[in-house]
Amino acid sequence: MNGFLKPYLFRATLFSGLALILGLSLSYIVYKSSTKVEKNTFELVNNYIPILNSTGQIIEILMAQERNIYEYFVTQNNSLFLAKQNEFNQTLAAQYLLITQQGAFANESTLLFKSQKQITALFENFHSTIQNRNRYNENDYWDELRIILAEISATRREMTPVLAAIKMSTQQNVINAKNATHQQVAKSHTVVALYSFSIILLGALIAWYIRQSIVNNAKMNRLALFPHRNPNPILSINNKGNIVFSNPAC
Repeated sequence: MNGFLKPYLFRATLFSGLALILGLSLSYIVYKSSTKVEKNTFELVNNYIPILNSTGQIIEILMAQERNIYEYFVTQNNSLFLAKQNEFNQTLAAQYLLITQQGAFANESTLLFKSQKQITALFENFHSTIQNRNRYNENDYWDELRIILAEISATRREMTPVLAAIKMSTQQNVINAKNATHQQVAKSHTVVALYSFSIILLGALIAWYIRQSIVNNAKMNRLALFPHRNPNPILSINNKGNIVFSNPAC
């Protein structure tokens, strides 16, 4: 290879290697970014949002439970009370299990479970008192029911701050995950734009150096072919230094 062309080809090779490295780096950055976004989305969909739904449902069911027992207190409808109570217990058990599975709320789950057992026991006591009304005189009977109702309300109110704390903590986690996702996406867009511009610039430089090497190589080939196409020398000088022939083409 002609020494005159080596700098062009060396620079073209150097920039080609740099473009390859930038391309691989961009692929790695995009992969890592998509992995983080996927992780944040997974936490939102599979952890935080279900907990938010669960806490909201538990609060609603606890209030519905209390309404149910007050209705039972008024109507004395045994079958309707038991049917609703069984439905509430099944739903609450599923929601408590979902919260328990989240290690971040182990203490809160224990408190909620204990409180719910107390409420269940109070409900059973309330139902038993109504079913055994004949054992009480009229005043004691109504006093006993009112005491049980007051204990149920107090226990539910004790559970409300715990559920509110879980909900607030989860909402903050949702906000953090959402912000992290937005920041990661914005960062990825910036990096992709910068790397893409750099790769385009390097591609242009590579193309320019390759073009220069081809042009210079063509010029050298033309010079190398000159003696073949013009076999006569440019000048012929004798031993005295006089010009005895000159090529008209020159």
